[in-house]
Amino acid sequence: MKPVILIVDDSSADQHLAGSLLQKQFCCDVEYAWNGDAALKRIEQQGVDVVVTDLVMPGLDGLGLVQTLRDHHSRIPVLLMTAFGNEEVAAEALAVGASSYVPKSQLAERLVLTVQRLVNRAMTDRCRNFAGKRMLGGAFRFELNHDLFMIVSIVNLLHRTMSSMELGIPSQRIRACTALEEAISNAILHGNLEICEDELAQLRRSHSQTELNRVIERRGRQPEFRDRRVLVDAEIHRDYAKMTVSDQGNGFDWASRNRFDLRDRFDAGKDRGLMLMHTLVDNLSFNDTANEVTLATLTAINTEPLL
Repeated sequence: MKPVILIVDDSSADQHLAGSLLQKQFCCDVEYAWNGDAALKRIEQQGVDVVVTDLVMPGLDGLGLVQTLRDHHSRIPVLLMTAFGNEEVAAEALAVGASSYVPKSQLAERLVLTVQRLVNRAMTDRCRNFAGKRMLGGAFRFELNHDLFMIVSIVNLLHRTMSSMELGIPSQRIRACTALEEAISNAILHGNLEICEDELAQLRRSHSQTELNRVIERRGRQPEFRDRRVLVDAEIHRDYAKMTVSDQGNGFDWASRNRFDLRDRFDAGKDRGLMLMHTLVDNLSFNDTANEVTLATLTAINTEPLL
């Protein structure tokens, strides 16, 4: 059965753009709603796998929809589509339950991949490993080179473990994994390969994944970068998960970045990873040189009945 993606937007042009991108590149069924009220009616009728929503709409807006889904349909991940000028509302929506966001200016390069990952993680939560309920905790360590494709495999393994152990609720697990994914990507691209934020933003604005891959390959062959590695350490227990990502780069001045600076920058494609990490986990901390970040999610054991 194909996953069902519900796109919520009062603009028919934006609906068509997002829907056509998904249907061309992802095997899914796409449905549409004009605002949050219509979206909730559709979800109550049959349910969906992922909600992709705009923020500013008549009636129940995107923020209200996120809050309602968090309270009544926590298994459905919500992806925000943000337009320029909606940064404050988007940050608030991430804080209250959304799983990720994609600027509307970057739908072509980010939407499909982000939705695919949310679908995969939501389905994992529905297919729990019952043996995991007997697992009290575990520690994991991974070493990565510059291969971005390995990130998804590692994060999915940790997500399956959290899901099997019923750590938190589904939306909490998905949010934590989204933050971890961004942390590892930042460690590789900005930390070890020292690709500056402006260069990366320019590549993404030009929709040039091929050129980005060339930059990664080229820098990965340079003597000063080629032997650098990223370490990912994870501790997963019944009531918390702690994940640490460290790179061998020079770090950056984290103290000069605050939440409001990030809000000003993230819709333009800058500091997206930092914004997500800052918002999606309960505690975020860097070491003194900011080439090691620790993400902690402290939750109660999920008591929802098994489906």
